[in-house]
Amino acid sequence: MNKQEQAASVAVIGSTSEAYARKEEVERCIFSADFMHFIMAQPSPDYWTPRPVPLVGACRYCGQTRPTAEAPAGSIKTQEDADAWASRTCNCEQGRRLANVWTARGRINALFADFSTDVRDMLVEIAELVQDEEIGATSTALDEYSKCKIYKNAKGVLFITRTDTSTRQESV
Repeated sequence: MNKQEQAASVAVIGSTSEAYARKEEVERCIFSADFMHFIMAQPSPDYWTPRPVPLVGACRYCGQTRPTAEAPAGSIKTQEDADAWASRTCNCEQGRRLANVWTARGRINALFADFSTDVRDMLVEIAELVQDEEIGATSTALDEYSKCKIYKNAKGVLFITRTDTSTRQESV
């Protein structure tokens, strides 16, 4: 065999091995594509489904963070709600004050539900002033028959009292 025939046979062998390599590569790609179609057609397991990330609230006063998983279900929808909840449940001084004001707001709304929102908002502001010890106590006549008394005892507990008098006098 001369040198030209050897070179030709080497070239043929080289091209044949390249053809086999390309054929295997194409078969692998087809298999991979078929396998991906098979995987995508399968229902996804539970651990693949995205779950909402729970919000973490930060206290507005001291910055302490709290996970909102402890909050009542459905009460927190935004980051602002999470921060407000964290501030109300924080153990810092301003957080406890805010919690007391929120509790007072709820009690005032329950005790004085038959009055307008303006009257209830005024009573909440008075409760805040008493809570902050800017005023000692207050007694407010709301109408002819109802009176509200807001004061703080020596232990620092805020009291909200409603007194109704049903005495009516008529003359003939």
